[in-house]
Amino acid sequence: MGGHVPVAVDAIDSLLPLHKSGKLRILATSGAKRTIPSIPTFKEAGVNISASGWNTLYAKSTMPAEKVERYANEIQIAMQSAKIREQFLAAKADPVSVNLALAGWPWCGYQFLEPHTGITQVRILGADQDSWASVVQTQAYFNAISARNPGVSIRIFRDAKHGFGYGNPAREFPEAMAALLAPIVYFNERGVALDLWSRDPMPGVDDNTLRAMLAQYITHVVSIGTQGHQMQDFMNDFTHFFRSSLLD
Repeated sequence: MGGHVPVAVDAIDSLLPLHKSGKLRILATSGAKRTIPSIPTFKEAGVNISASGWNTLYAKSTMPAEKVERYANEIQIAMQSAKIREQFLAAKADPVSVNLALAGWPWCGYQFLEPHTGITQVRILGADQDSWASVVQTQAYFNAISARNPGVSIRIFRDAKHGFGYGNPAREFPEAMAALLAPIVYFNERGVALDLWSRDPMPGVDDNTLRAMLAQYITHVVSIGTQGHQMQDFMNDFTHFFRSSLLD
């Protein structure tokens, strides 16, 4: 910081460390409410400005749907991890909450012991014949979340299989693994897996270790795909959730 620029506008993530070190002073933030309790918004400072930014990840339109889903799932898992949350807290002092989240036929074999979704509205869409994501586990996850967040809702589709909203014809995957009768693996708020029987933390445990623990419950053959009007029903529910939550 050479002191050559008298004023600037930038993302708070990059400015906050400099503000804390005393190299510059943040005068106001542009959000609708305070990001940092001690720093006013522009409107509070008498300037009629309100703006916020988005961080997005793009891919080619030709990327296969299964890759899109896999990357999206990995990003969502990472965003909810304790390490990433700590970075948000360090950068902004207050946790960042997602406004809306849609969970289509969610895999619920791994769950946080005490799920905190804050003010996020969550819509869970499950399949009653899902041979990959147990409808019982899905409903249990919904009940665990709804105990803390009334903005959570669920719909179970009748005669539906895993991935019924993709629009792909229903078919079987003989090599795919399923563990519908397995105990749920819980994680604590730090993202550390808990032992299935004692609930003791197991630092350093990876997916291979968890898979070995659940080996006795694992079966093969998973059915995935769409039948009848299920894809359109899924899209109707999907769009209604977002429109009613964002526009109404």
